[in-house]
Amino acid sequence: MTTNYLQLNSSKTEAILIGTTDQLAKAANISPSLDGQLISLSSVVTILKVRFDPTLSFQAHIKHITKTSFFHLKNISRLKPSLSTDDTKKLVHALVFSRLDYCNALLSGLPAKSINRLQLVQNSTARGLTGAKRSAHITPILAQLHWLPVHYRIQFKVLLLTYKALNGQSPKYLCDLIRTQTSTRSLRSSHAPLLYIPRTRLRTMGAFCSFAPRLWNSLPDQLRSAPSTEAGSSSEAILSSMSQELVPAGRLALKLEGEEPLDGCRCSPGAREEYPDVLPARLNPGGLGNNRTLFLVMKSYPETLRQFLSGNQPSRRQRVLMLLQLLEGVQHLCSEGVAHRDLKTDNILLELDSAGCPRLVISDFGCCLSQSDCSLQLPFNSMWVSRGGNACLMAPEVSSASPGRASVIDYRKADGWAVGAVAYEIFREQNPFYGAGGLQSRSYEETKLPPPLPTAPADVQLVIQLLLRRSPSKRPSARVAANMLHLSLWGGRALSDLRKLSDWLLCQSAVVLLAGCSGPGGCTVEAELQRSFLSNLDLEELRTAGGFLLYGRGGGAAASD
Repeated sequence: MTTNYLQLNSSKTEAILIGTTDQLAKAANISPSLDGQLISLSSVVTILKVRFDPTLSFQAHIKHITKTSFFHLKNISRLKPSLSTDDTKKLVHALVFSRLDYCNALLSGLPAKSINRLQLVQNSTARGLTGAKRSAHITPILAQLHWLPVHYRIQFKVLLLTYKALNGQSPKYLCDLIRTQTSTRSLRSSHAPLLYIPRTRLRTMGAFCSFAPRLWNSLPDQLRSAPSTEAGSSSEAILSSMSQELVPAGRLALKLEGEEPLDGCRCSPGAREEYPDVLPARLNPGGLGNNRTLFLVMKSYPETLRQFLSGNQPSRRQRVLMLLQLLEGVQHLCSEGVAHRDLKTDNILLELDSAGCPRLVISDFGCCLSQSDCSLQLPFNSMWVSRGGNACLMAPEVSSASPGRASVIDYRKADGWAVGAVAYEIFREQNPFYGAGGLQSRSYEETKLPPPLPTAPADVQLVIQLLLRRSPSKRPSARVAANMLHLSLWGGRALSDLRKLSDWLLCQSAVVLLAGCSGPGGCTVEAELQRSFLSNLDLEELRTAGGFLLYGRGGGAAASD
């Protein structure tokens, strides 16, 4: 230092002795010196905002993170009434998660007791952001926010550093800490990029050179052989990544014997029959796959509902069954706490069953609302809150909602309203809410709706009329509307006398059980709808549906007498 005209400032210089408890006890009298000046040993040393202690337990660092984070959480809670949800999330990520995630790879290998203190910070943050009670279970809340627990965030950081080190994207000192496992013998696992795990004397050793290979080797083959970690979620990015990916292997496929490995991937069962074009040439000479990594493949449907209706003339009964399938689908979504918010004929896929009847599938959940409590209530405190996709088919309570601190949008019957509008297209009519001269969902009058559809049965016209009521309180749920169509199709005898409803249900159950799924008609759309109706039966809702039908058929006065 003297030759470079430098002098050590002993008052500003710290040193720390790191080791096990026994090693530190033996070195208690050590006094390090540098350039002739003694340096005092410290119990805690801060390097790049990380507090190191002699045993690398990071207790002082964790204590500082929790103290600072709770301080910021308290201030955020005071400002929360004046902030939107998005702004609150930004503050939380800037002031709390930036501390939880900063250099968190250093905490790998620490006992759960230490990590749990940081988990308490994340739990308090999640409850404060969602308004959940302290007694509420935290796992569903973290899943709703798409937040990984703290110990998984640490593992993710270590795995990301490992991936970058293996692909030459990390500094050399990290790349030198890991090396690929080699073997002199030919092993079944020799095709997979496994890492060498060095032996350590301490069971809780959290060093990168030992902890990282253990985590890396526990990953599936497809993740270890992934070509990139930066594929986006837009359609263009997905298509770009898809051109470099191979349809690969699930866990069951990896256990199959006799399958030939493909750069760490194996051919999934049924792949040659269901999606041969995306297989590599090694498996299918006409395939376009590139022999790489995992990619999700969904079932392909031949066309959308819009395409089917434009080129086909289904029978009257098939049109009723299509409408019934949509109502059953919307009811299932509601029971699972999901509102689609973008129902239209372009987002409904279609195939034909063995009897030639269209089987509908609701798709494209990019705009959906999902809530674990199934309340489907969305706070609408800002115009920046997304209300859904297709503005033309937004239910009146959604399109006419005004933002405010106490404003909430109820989506429980919004998808049912959209089904009522789509029903016009199913029965070969122009959707009244489309086009330049179409009705506006936020301001239309029920008396201005087009007259009854000539191609639809009277009961179906009644269902559509009820679904398109402006007030959600006067609109039947998707379950009640579906029950109305079930009764119209198969329960004519029960409608003549609602007191015989139980007898009809018993007969219907016997018919469905005897038909089963093994016969030629067991997998048809009608059979599936009947089984769905009986498995989701609620007697009170069924009576409500019967009351609506009787009223629509002119039996309301007689029933009231």
